[in-house]
Amino acid sequence: MRSVLDADKYKKITRAIQEHDQKYKLLGSAFRDTEVEAYIGNLEDIALLVKESPLLSDMAYDHFSYDVEKAWCNQDIQKVITDARRADKSAAASADAIYGEFERLARSYLAREQQTCNDLDKQ
Repeated sequence: MRSVLDADKYKKITRAIQEHDQKYKLLGSAFRDTEVEAYIGNLEDIALLVKESPLLSDMAYDHFSYDVEKAWCNQDIQKVITDARRADKSAAASADAIYGEFERLARSYLAREQQTCNDLDKQ
C-alpha cells in the first residue's frame, strides 16, 4: 500500500495534505472530487486490512498513521466524506457506512497518540 500512496498518481495529494494544515483547500483548482475520493478509498482499504488482520495493525500504524491522521483532519476530505454519506440513499446506509473504517482507524490513531487535528497542524 505504501507504494500506492507514493505513486505519481497520489504523490501530489499526499504532499498537499501532509505539508499543510487541516484548512488547506484540496478541492477546486488543486484536485477534483474524484481524485480525493480515490485517495480516501486507498485509506479505507488500509483500514479494512487492519480490521480483517489484526496482525497487520502495528505495521499499518508504523507505515500509515501520519497519512491517515492528516487526511482525516483535512476539511476538504471531511467535506467529501460528508457529501458521499448524504448522497447514499441505499437501504443499508448508515451514518458512517461510507469510509467508516477509515474514520475509525484515523480516530484510533489520534487517540493512541493523544492528539487532535489541531495538534497535527502544530507539528
